[in-house]
Amino acid sequence: MGNVCKVEDAEYVGAAEYVGAGTPMHLDLRSSAVRSSFDFSNEVCDLADVCSHLSQLEYDDANSFNPNDALMALKTEHKTINDALNRAVADLNHSMRVKPVNSQKRDPTPQDRRCLALISHNNLKPAMQSFVERHKDVLKHFRITGTNSTVQTVKDIFGNEKIAFGPTCASGPLGGDAEIAAILTRGDLGGVIFFADPLYAHPHQVDVNCLIRLCNVHNILWACNPVSGDAMVRVLKEGITNPLVIPSFYNTLESPSVDVYKQQQKELIAKLKKKHRAIKKRISTIHCCMSMKQRLPEVQTRRLPNAADTPRE
Repeated sequence: MGNVCKVEDAEYVGAAEYVGAGTPMHLDLRSSAVRSSFDFSNEVCDLADVCSHLSQLEYDDANSFNPNDALMALKTEHKTINDALNRAVADLNHSMRVKPVNSQKRDPTPQDRRCLALISHNNLKPAMQSFVERHKDVLKHFRITGTNSTVQTVKDIFGNEKIAFGPTCASGPLGGDAEIAAILTRGDLGGVIFFADPLYAHPHQVDVNCLIRLCNVHNILWACNPVSGDAMVRVLKEGITNPLVIPSFYNTLESPSVDVYKQQQKELIAKLKKKHRAIKKRISTIHCCMSMKQRLPEVQTRRLPNAADTPRE
């Protein structure tokens, strides 16, 4: 093996031992001159820069170091050197308090998540207002959508604070719940907090039932009263930093019964196709028989004379 440049594991923070032309030399990594010569914020130092800077430093034996030979040796042992420098730079970053390169993905933003719908019937709007005031620090991390009056209440609470909003739907009796159901089926709704009034009949109850049914079909988070809403907010808070806790805000989910339904539909379609093929085959057979009958020559049938028709002599 030719000239080898290596960093001993035990000497990261102190001196690194470089071997050039067979003669060891010691490079003090704690030296300000060395630290200023290299950019330790990068994960891997450029080999040409390493050799260029080394040639400008003072060594124990300057005559024993040839920059050209060292460059050839560094290129030959590229993989080994990179591994050693990576470990050395990691320790130097820690010891010199250099912020390392962030290799992790950025935290999700409200635009990365699906909408959170807030809905409340008239008698429960004060409860919704109190709910938003208590949990505004969590709710601001989500795109808020909902019926018109509820979204307006949320905007009044946040004031000039900049938060993300999704589409504002119409009032419930005017089709707002159906609009939110449409957002859900388009794949842009991850959760619903719906404070429904259980003591009064509602003219749009059909729309409410439709929305609740679709929440279950698409397996999203939904809360139906203030207590379950408080519990759901705790889950949302944890999901801000851990998307796995709130998968419905990032992925399209389905109820387990959907697979059973789809299988039943496949069986029904296969059964109908089989019946259709049988009927089609019978029709084809009938058409074939009719065609053959039309091609047969007409047979003239003669009537045998009766005794009454025979003339008497």
